[in-house]
Amino acid sequence: DSEWHTIRAVFHNFADLPHQRENCVDSPELQCHGYMWAVRLYPGGHADSTGDDRVAIFLRCVSPVKGMVEVKAKYRIRIPSS
Repeated sequence: DSEWHTIRAVFHNFADLPHQRENCVDSPELQCHGYMWAVRLYPGGHADSTGDDRVAIFLRCVSPVKGMVEVKAKYRIRIPSS
């Protein structure tokens, strides 16, 4: 077992991001456990999202890897009040 690390991705001015379904915004790349990661945010939802008013968030490994990388991740989403 590896120790837990915290990485942080912040998306400023959420209201100004493209909210059409399938439009995405990537965070800057973040390093953790020897791999580079990015958070991909779909402000208007992913193609697999059902209904309206959906947001989709994916954690992506952007490092070149051979085979599969198994990851256990916890996440917290905060939406600060204006």
